[in-house]
Amino acid sequence: MTKKTFTDALSSVLVGADPIATADALIAETQDDAPTEEPKPQKIGTVIAEMVMDAALSYDMIVNAIHARFPGCNTSARSVASVAARMRKTGVEVPMRRKGQAVA
Repeated sequence: MTKKTFTDALSSVLVGADPIATADALIAETQDDAPTEEPKPQKIGTVIAEMVMDAALSYDMIVNAIHARFPGCNTSARSVASVAARMRKTGVEVPMRRKGQAVA
C-alpha cells in the first residue's frame, strides 16, 4: 500500500465511510495495479545443472543442446564438466560419465 493509498483510506474512515467497503476497494485497486510477473529466462548454468543429472546425456550432447537453446554461447564440454564438479563439491550426487576411447 502506498502512502497516498493509506492516506486516502484513513481520510475516508475519518469522514465516516464504511471501512470494510473502503478496504475492499483498496485491495481491488492494488491488485489491478500489480504488475504481472513474466517468467525469468533460465540461465545457462541452471540448464546445465539440470541436464547433467541425466546420466544418459554425455557432456557433448549437453553442449549441443545448450548451443541450440542459447545461440552464440561459448559453452564447451569443459564448462559442463566444471559445473558438474562444482555440484559434486556441494554434495550433489552427479552421475559420472565415462570418457570415450580415442579412435586410432
